[in-house]
Amino acid sequence: MSLLVILMAPIVTDFYASILAVELDSYGSQGFVIGLVFAVPCISYTLLSVLIEHFLERFQRRLLIAMGTLFLGIAIIFMGPSPTLMLPRSIPIIVFGLSF
Repeated sequence: MSLLVILMAPIVTDFYASILAVELDSYGSQGFVIGLVFAVPCISYTLLSVLIEHFLERFQRRLLIAMGTLFLGIAIIFMGPSPTLMLPRSIPIIVFGLSF
């Protein structure tokens, strides 16, 4: 399972990064805003990498892997956003998805 998570996270984020700038441009965003949106995953990764040591001491690795998979699924829904959940296409929703 951990191998699946390790393989899927970069595939999902790299796939979305290839179309994210085009999607944000369709909203009329300028280059500075697009750059800030691309910085969101980096910032959340940096903050969580500091906290992961404390998580490893308190929780089992299997639980952390399951939680990571769950958060990846939630992120995919919001990065889309999913028409099934009737989420509007907006930059704040995309940023929320990228923050996972």
